[in-house]
Amino acid sequence: MEMRKPNNGFTMLQTLFVLMIFCILAIQVRPYRPSLRLFMKQMLDQSILMQERAMREKREVSVIWSDHSVSFDGHSLRYPSSVSCESATYHYNAKGNISNALTITCYQGKTSSRLIFQLGSGRGRLE
Repeated sequence: MEMRKPNNGFTMLQTLFVLMIFCILAIQVRPYRPSLRLFMKQMLDQSILMQERAMREKREVSVIWSDHSVSFDGHSLRYPSSVSCESATYHYNAKGNISNALTITCYQGKTSSRLIFQLGSGRGRLE
């Protein structure tokens, strides 16, 4: 007598395959958006380089912030498209001192971050 296989359901392999397809379709891929904090840290580092350049070359070095770009001694850098910053202008003299104390606020959606420069050393800090 020949035994019949029951044919009343899915195999384990078929079930796992379908679950895997649902999991892959359910994954939401968000586009890469660099963090505001990382951007501000890079701008602070670039400002420190400009201060060092002013002392090394014994000349005035200017930094100009606009809505969507910043110019470091004539070299312009555009912000990421999701970032906007308040306008500001300052320079470092030959001794490395900053021309004026100021706060630059940048925004990315509802997030904001501030770059604060104080008179004296001219070094900045993030908040």
